[in-house]
Formats: sequence, C-alpha cells, structure tokens
Amino acid sequence: MALGMAATAAQLSDGHMVRNVVLFSVLVYELAGPTLTKIALTAAGEIRPEGRTSARVENKPEEVA
Repeated sequence: MALGMAATAAQLSDGHMVRNVVLFSVLVYELAGPTLTKIALTAAGEIRPEGRTSARVENKPEEVA
C-alpha cells in the first residue's frame, strides 16, 4: 500500500521527496517493528523468550530404539 502511494506521489512536482520519506519510513518500520514488538510483549509478560525452543522441537516425539 505504502509503496503504491509512493509511486503515485513520485509523479507530482515534489513527489520525489514524498517518495523518499515514505520508502524510508517503510524501511524503518520493517526493521524496527519486530524487535520493538518482541520487547513490548516481553515487558507485558505475554512471552518468555529466555531458553525457549520452538514448539516443533518441544513436541518432537522421542525416538524409540
């Protein structure tokens, strides 16, 4: 959505500046978003990331010899 708006804005007289701002904000959001979400969920007590493995590893059946 933001990329389409940036491409449309680039057609205007000052559109290149708008395009640059939109693309940079998308870049920052995509890079910082997951990290900040994890920090917020950890602070809220919704997740406990220390020492956890994925559900696949935890639920993997033990091999019987």
